[in-house]
Amino acid sequence: MSYFSMKNQIVEKLKQYPETRDDDNKLIAHVLMDIDFLKLKDISAQQFLHNLKEGEYGSLESITRCRRKLQEKNEDLRGTLWKVRHSYQDEIKSQLKFEF
Repeated sequence: MSYFSMKNQIVEKLKQYPETRDDDNKLIAHVLMDIDFLKLKDISAQQFLHNLKEGEYGSLESITRCRRKLQEKNEDLRGTLWKVRHSYQDEIKSQLKFEF
């Protein structure tokens, strides 16, 4: 799956399923459900996991990274937790500073 098709698919999922805006597991599940391999009725859980391990569905981290970038640039795609998480940004940054 190319970056642009993945990006478009993630935008579609964020709009269609608002609960995916705050829950990466739900977003990943919705993206994976659209992959043609998973639409086959005879695919077993073992085969799915094998395919996942072999990278046939791409990187799951790329889905969450794309979501974060989309939400950073587009307020309409942000969930209810986005502001809460970002309100702690300065506090977390100060905690991560190393003092010598």
